[in-house]
Amino acid sequence: MKQVLITISSLFIILLSASAQKEIYFNTTKPEDINVNSMRGVEIGSTLITYSLFSPSYYDKSFAIPLYMGYFDEKRIAQSWTLTSRIGLSHSFGNLSHYILFKDSMQMGDSIYHYNNTRIDHYKSEYSLNLGISIEPRWYFGYKKRYQVGKANLNTGWFLSLPLTAAVTLINTYKNIIYTDSYKSYCTFGLTGVLGYRQAISKHWFLEGNCQLIKVNSEIFTRNNKISISQPWINLLPGISIKAAYTFK
Repeated sequence: MKQVLITISSLFIILLSASAQKEIYFNTTKPEDINVNSMRGVEIGSTLITYSLFSPSYYDKSFAIPLYMGYFDEKRIAQSWTLTSRIGLSHSFGNLSHYILFKDSMQMGDSIYHYNNTRIDHYKSEYSLNLGISIEPRWYFGYKKRYQVGKANLNTGWFLSLPLTAAVTLINTYKNIIYTDSYKSYCTFGLTGVLGYRQAISKHWFLEGNCQLIKVNSEIFTRNNKISISQPWINLLPGISIKAAYTFK
């Protein structure tokens, strides 16, 4: 499964490079009059979790295929800056491991210690559905130069952004029996540093890929019927995302 996602990502990068080969033309627009575009539309994409590439599991063969579908509204707030609001559904189709608890023991010196252990009992097809919203300030650096040579359609080019996201779980068929303290997550939050590239492929369509450089997460959950907010935790290189979008300019 990982090899398939890596291949798709590689093909996406090649397609972006090929689409970028356009004729350069002379533009006389004054630099102070060059602005990024506002637009709205629908998008579909997927994310590859980066750390899974560097820590393969030979014991647990679970995998999941994420799929995002949503609506976005990108507003210009400065010459090279936009603010995008999003709402969408995140699906996850997976074949996940189910564990069982069993009694185990080990000998230390003259004593035998008994404890509970876990092992995979079987794998099962599972599905989850999350509803998410986000606000994303984005800087299209080098935009003026791209505009002047005719390579800025639909804000084509490199960007840095800092999306703030929140998501709630609507459906989750997976039940983990390891957790015996009635743990349940209700809402997750994330603040992510992103480096990405957008490439227009027609008047209304664009492709986009990004590398999520660092992410700070938190969540609202209950444990033993007590609601809590978790301490924020940091993920380095949390994901690589690709998507296609249709705009209603």
